[in-house]
Amino acid sequence: MNLKHAAAFIAALSLLQTACFGLRSHIIVNDGGGGTINLEYFIDASLLEVGALDGNAARPTFPVGREDFARTVARIPGLTLKSFTSKEEGTDAVYLVSLEYQTLTALAAFFQTSGETVTLGRRDGRDVLTIVFAPAGQSYSPAVRRALPKIFAERRFEFVMNFPRSVYVRFLDGSGAETRAPYETALRMYDKMFAFWAMMPDLFTLPEGFTVELSW
Repeated sequence: MNLKHAAAFIAALSLLQTACFGLRSHIIVNDGGGGTINLEYFIDASLLEVGALDGNAARPTFPVGREDFARTVARIPGLTLKSFTSKEEGTDAVYLVSLEYQTLTALAAFFQTSGETVTLGRRDGRDVLTIVFAPAGQSYSPAVRRALPKIFAERRFEFVMNFPRSVYVRFLDGSGAETRAPYETALRMYDKMFAFWAMMPDLFTLPEGFTVELSW
């Protein structure tokens, strides 16, 4: 989800006067670098009515339809779409997506496609993945800021990542220096797992941004 590129999309969606989008993601890293990506998108049915999915020229800035994911896996070596299903829950269209990646490079490339800025490296014999979920110093127009609560309301962004061995977590500021986690996020950190969730409007407006470095 590219937050900066999504600003114009947010402004347009404000006309719908609806909470339209939420996301849950669960990523498993296996020993050797491969693993799975499981995603669950919650999209208000009114968004479907404006033709924003599956092949329309007015696509959103993040993949949500089967064709979006087909295009994504075609561009990324080592990434496979395992399943794509949809269902209805109340006023939501819910999309369940499962992908398989063969290397950490493919995983990082998928993050980049989804809009996050990602770096992948090694340090002291450990793999290191740095993810910028929200860039520091985000600035949106007053119209976009007013639209955020209407569009996302009680929607959440949930992220869980499991590792084959102990994971070390650092939170970084815009300069790359270590800092505390933003208070707007809820965190869970165990031996081989990192998880956080945040309300969608908060994720768009964190003044200090939200960058996580994971090493294992």
